[in-house]
Amino acid sequence: MLGEAHQLYQETVDRLVAPGIATPQAILATLHVLTVAEATSNSVRGPFSVAIIRENGIWMDDPPFIADMVSRLRDIETWTNHILLACSDTSISPAKLGELLSEFGARAVALHQAQIQRVAQLQVNKGLFIINDSYARLPPGAVLSISESGPVSVQCDTPWPDWYRAGVAKIRKLEEQKKVDNPTPSDAQTSESAEHGS
Repeated sequence: MLGEAHQLYQETVDRLVAPGIATPQAILATLHVLTVAEATSNSVRGPFSVAIIRENGIWMDDPPFIADMVSRLRDIETWTNHILLACSDTSISPAKLGELLSEFGARAVALHQAQIQRVAQLQVNKGLFIINDSYARLPPGAVLSISESGPVSVQCDTPWPDWYRAGVAKIRKLEEQKKVDNPTPSDAQTSESAEHGS
């Protein structure tokens, strides 16, 4: 929030962001802070842009995906606020709270499934053969079924095929080897500190 510093926005960031946060959640946290700023400031207005900067390039998120992420946050926020208050309300019995949590869990899973479906459809509409995303939009191993007519269907939490497991293991091994061969400054400092400490 360069040029629009406000304690409210900083506190919102502090509540949402933890060290090592995954890229998709960091983007969602950023968009949430921007939507809060848009609702409370005359200087912040959408539509917003999202750029992911990595050592091997810069990726710009497509506007439909950004709009979908903002929509997802709004869809779930009302429910999470309701549960936050219920969990802190000592006038609600443990049994009643359990019922509310079960209901929230069922609704959240159903909503999440619908959101995954929507993102998969956006991916298909964009063109599966031209996707070059810098972060995962769908769960690992998600299986998409595309018919000639009608929406795409998504199956999640299916067992990974052996070839997929082997590929993931190979990629992870290459990433670990890359860290050893080309340590980042933080890795180098950690290693140096460990050597001085021993």
